[in-house]
Amino acid sequence: MAKFEEDHPDIEVEVTRIMGDAHYNPQNQKLMCAIAGGDPPEVVLQDRFTIGSWAARGAFRSLNDFIEEDWKAGNPQAVTAGHYYEACWKEAVYEGKVYAVPTSTDSRVMYYHKDLLESAAGNPEWKLFDENGNPRPPLTWEEMKSHNRFFVRRDERGALEQVGYLPDQGNCYLYMYGFQNGGHFMNMEENRCTLNDPKIVEALEYMCDIYADYSPEGDDRIAGRKQAARFSQAFQGGVNQPFLEGQLAFWVDTEGFMSIISRYKPNLNFGVIPVPHPADREPVTWSGGWSLVIPKGVPDDKARLAWSFIRWMTSPEANLLMTRYQRDYNRSKGRLSVPSMSANRIANEAALNNIILTDPDLGPAFKDGILTAFSLLPVSKFRPVTPVGQILWDKQYYAVDQASFGNATPKEILDRYTQDVNAEIERMEHSPPPIDTTKPWSVLAIMVVLFLVYIVWSIKKQSSLGQVSRQEALWGYVFLSPWLIGFIVFMAGPILASVFLSFTQYDVLHTPRWVGLDNYRHLLGLDVVVNSWFPWKWEWNASDPLFWKSVWNTIYMLLAVPLMMILGLAIALLLQQEVRMMATYRTLFYLPAIVPFVASAVLWLFVLRPEGGLLNEVIEGLFPIKGPDWLAGQETAKPAIILMMLWGSGATMIIWLAGLKGISPHYYESAILDGAGFFRKLFNITLPLLSPYILYNLIMGTIGVLQIFTQAMVMTYGGPADATTFYAYYLFNNAFFWFRMGIASAMAWILLIATLILTLIQLRSSQGWVYYEGEEE
Repeated sequence: MAKFEEDHPDIEVEVTRIMGDAHYNPQNQKLMCAIAGGDPPEVVLQDRFTIGSWAARGAFRSLNDFIEEDWKAGNPQAVTAGHYYEACWKEAVYEGKVYAVPTSTDSRVMYYHKDLLESAAGNPEWKLFDENGNPRPPLTWEEMKSHNRFFVRRDERGALEQVGYLPDQGNCYLYMYGFQNGGHFMNMEENRCTLNDPKIVEALEYMCDIYADYSPEGDDRIAGRKQAARFSQAFQGGVNQPFLEGQLAFWVDTEGFMSIISRYKPNLNFGVIPVPHPADREPVTWSGGWSLVIPKGVPDDKARLAWSFIRWMTSPEANLLMTRYQRDYNRSKGRLSVPSMSANRIANEAALNNIILTDPDLGPAFKDGILTAFSLLPVSKFRPVTPVGQILWDKQYYAVDQASFGNATPKEILDRYTQDVNAEIERMEHSPPPIDTTKPWSVLAIMVVLFLVYIVWSIKKQSSLGQVSRQEALWGYVFLSPWLIGFIVFMAGPILASVFLSFTQYDVLHTPRWVGLDNYRHLLGLDVVVNSWFPWKWEWNASDPLFWKSVWNTIYMLLAVPLMMILGLAIALLLQQEVRMMATYRTLFYLPAIVPFVASAVLWLFVLRPEGGLLNEVIEGLFPIKGPDWLAGQETAKPAIILMMLWGSGATMIIWLAGLKGISPHYYESAILDGAGFFRKLFNITLPLLSPYILYNLIMGTIGVLQIFTQAMVMTYGGPADATTFYAYYLFNNAFFWFRMGIASAMAWILLIATLILTLIQLRSSQGWVYYEGEEE
């Protein structure tokens, strides 16, 4: 960029970085708002596989006119499709138009730990050797399935401490195995999802079969998956990365993983091979990467400047400069340099021959690994360029969890997810016409006028009380107006907009389309089929099964409300004693309630580790049993989060303490004279007099749990196998990952109505058990 600014002294490049991770990147939400607001950045570094979904929504500007102009002008830096790897270029093209210029790419390969390979080959049943008689890693699916078991090591308790390969770890996903087996995830001609392609079903079966080696008997893939989940829950990054630590013999990742090896363990004895593939097929990989785009709404003059920047940043000259800078920077830190790969084939080859292979600091293992990754780029696959790319990605990701945990067979899972993706495609294809926005704005204007008329009428009504009263009323509205305007604009306005949007199909970037009650039908649609009356057998089919799963998960979490209330009250009863340092104890119990959630989440991830976690170490030290799976298990993930929520009971403790302080000691003195013990005083005096506080904590706790979100977002990402996909988390995904704002708005109103009903039930029932001191009978 410094070189670009040097060549263009009238231009200043300002870089804004938006941090995220593989599960959540806030860039998409911010970019969507910027485009919708008409003030987008001139250039965006965009994940290339999302180009199709954004281009389909008209979010990016086509670059064809700029490319053609450069060719006609004979610009030596003109962007040329033939200079890019086929997978990279095609991923940036949607419906025949170029919407992005690829910048970087990657190549997925398998890393193997040579020391662990030597150890496993000591088994007399090992059969994989090269022509020189040296042990070699598995090269095919069949070899991996037959030899993976030789890498399994357990401790004295039977827990895994070393494994061969974990298909759900690394940077691979179902896409890799489906591509390897010749599967197609989309039929682009018919624009239909084919996630249930028999070749992809076979690929998912292979992934599930690998887990069988990790079960105690070595033949149960569901039990093996659970064991592997316990094991992988303790994985970390950086210097403690499991492959570097020798916990894994095989690791699938991009060539960029060599940067991690070079930084944290440069002397690691490793090798690189193509990811094992079916024996009757050739090795392939799939490539992702980034690209530069110009959002819709950028003025033409700035768009031309943006194009000149893109053209320079994707040129071979710029790539060589960046590669040299990366090498020199790493050398200044005393580290090896493994540069990232360019999507430009010419730039890539120049960097490889002039910088990487001639670097004396890079050892043979690194150079051989880089060459292996480079050799696969010409046969690399890419994810389908489709408007439903994000949903398809999520479904292939979830399918591995669902199938490997045994929730259904791979075919059943893929059939269901194929229907889900195709339903979204059909929804896009049969969208109703855009709404005439003058109508809702007219209704809003009428409501505002009626409100103003009401205010004028209220002021005039005061005239019967005299001039002074009318002026007081007028000034009352004047002083109230800042709050009133703020309420209408920032509260009432969004609420009314949400009501309206819940009856529409809306993606933020386009005019809403009226669909009536379809969003509610989609969410609440539920068919119950009775297969047999005697014996009773039934099944239910939902339009959106994940919606009902999220409802059940959230209802389950309501168990946390009484538990938190009981624990908070118990702590308050202990801390109401008048002893020395009691204020300090109260502070210590209250501190967890004010610790930032992300910090407490990181702490509890360590505490709740199935293997080596603090809680299980205590349990296994006291009892001759194996500790629960906690966040790694479907059955224990929600109880684990409830346990974590109990840690914050100090917030309710403060309320209980306030209530206890308000109870007159005369009640207890009289009870003691009557011979009452602790429990009689608790149930006959304390709890009845605390009933208003019980009602308050019950209502607020219920409302809080119904909105539970952060735990799933930070700790589990809704897993394992949707076990922690809570209602608010699913709502968030609909709104900000899949841009289904209409469905998200409908979910918000369903949640509001459910919350109101529960609150009214609680208030209604309180008439029979809440006692207010001083209230007349």
